[in-house]
Amino acid sequence: MPTAIIPARGGSVEIPKKNIRKLGRKPLVVWSIEFALNMGFRTIINTDDSGIAEVCEGFECEVYERPEDVHQGHAINPVLDCIDFLSIAEDEPIFLMLPTAPFRREADYHQAIQKLEHSPAVIGVTLSKPLHSLRYMVGEELQPIIDCNVNSQRQDVAPLYEVTGSLFLSTTRSLFFNKTFHVPGAVAQVMPWSVDINSWDDLELARKLAG
Repeated sequence: MPTAIIPARGGSVEIPKKNIRKLGRKPLVVWSIEFALNMGFRTIINTDDSGIAEVCEGFECEVYERPEDVHQGHAINPVLDCIDFLSIAEDEPIFLMLPTAPFRREADYHQAIQKLEHSPAVIGVTLSKPLHSLRYMVGEELQPIIDCNVNSQRQDVAPLYEVTGSLFLSTTRSLFFNKTFHVPGAVAQVMPWSVDINSWDDLELARKLAG
């Protein structure tokens, strides 16, 4: 049985208590919990916040309150923490599901599990803007991020994809040794409907999509 690890920290700089703010009729973190449970996954919540733990304990998932330092830095840290202190088989498929990416499709997860049979990791991605369309802002001055033809047509350049928080998949063994999902040979699962909530504008968009 795959294991889904949902790291839900209490601190958020831009949106305080983001993981338990309402999206539709339920807290944000609940979207990921319900999806994982509906998929039949062992579902683990790793949190440093008693309020988040209380919300999650109403569901048939495992809830672990861990020290705050576990949730400092990258979201891989709570995953490695769970592998370290829980009994998870070394060949177990492990999903990292960020609660800030609430919109998922079951078909993507089934496909990712199949891809893991031939790849060390599967990472959810969504189509991005091409590099020649992106700019740094220095003050108010725009500067291209790469030396390229800024007048290129979108259809004339290779499509570019960005990693989304919706899906990361690997095995316990790979994560134990590599400490990351981003390993050589990792393959993509394209997830066009993914929305990552990192700002108030993102949350407003997600609320409109949620209805």
